Amino acid sequence: MAQELVTTERAGAVDTKAQDLGAFPTDAFEFTPPSGSEPSLRLKAPWRWQASYKASIISSTNYTVLDNDFFTHFIVSCAASDRTITLPTVADNKGRILSFCKSDSGVGEIVIDGEGSETINGFTTVRVGLQYQEVTVISTGTEWMILSGPLQPVALEPSLGTWHDIASPASGWHISGYGLGAAWYTITSTGQPSGAKKIKVFIYAVGAYAGGYLYYRPYGSGAAAIVARGLLVWGGGAQCEVPIDSSGRWDIYSSAAVTLNVAYPCSYLI
Repeated sequence: MAQELVTTERAGAVDTKAQDLGAFPTDAFEFTPPSGSEPSLRLKAPWRWQASYKASIISSTNYTVLDNDFFTHFIVSCAASDRTITLPTVADNKGRILSFCKSDSGVGEIVIDGEGSETINGFTTVRVGLQYQEVTVISTGTEWMILSGPLQPVALEPSLGTWHDIASPASGWHISGYGLGAAWYTITSTGQPSGAKKIKVFIYAVGAYAGGYLYYRPYGSGAAAIVARGLLVWGGGAQCEVPIDSSGRWDIYSSAAVTLNVAYPCSYLI
């Protein structure tokens, strides 16, 4: 239930007990004339609910989020250019939650930027590059933290089967020096037996900017079927559990231009 009592008025002076009135629009309040008691000024409960769902639609400009603009959701169409959304000062917005969703399939990305040197999960910027992808952040008072989105681990379905090591995996890189960026690329892994559902494979990428993302998914499925996301910081790699089809195929995508290296699988799930 919304808190009703905000101020009381005595002898023409306003005593603010709960909130700085300047942070609210004038139509957010209702005034009760005196009737045997003190006059009062109350915050309308419906307005509180409306404010919690206020959204901004951005299509062609950058935007700096203000302390008192009351936006919580940002729907951004990037087309061919990046759109930068600068977060408000973290210390003045403790507890505030903001969500950003990319609405279009253009190559431009949402760039979420902390004010000055302020960070988001330790990074000065976070990018949202895929259509319908969303990231949600919260201010702790000292930094912005991601509640959900590209840097948040994705819960995968339980693996049904047993993992087996490949006795003599092929050495070297299966994919070496491939230029990848802003497009899905299909890899056909070899070395696993027929019937394998997943493989464990080492993926290494070089040349990504800090805050870029690497994605892999089942072969040929849409963006909504992304099953894992990995963070790229100038160059790095990780062993990933990749779902494959009956031909050993799976897809990979990078939100930045990278040089991709993929090892041969070392184990498989069957």
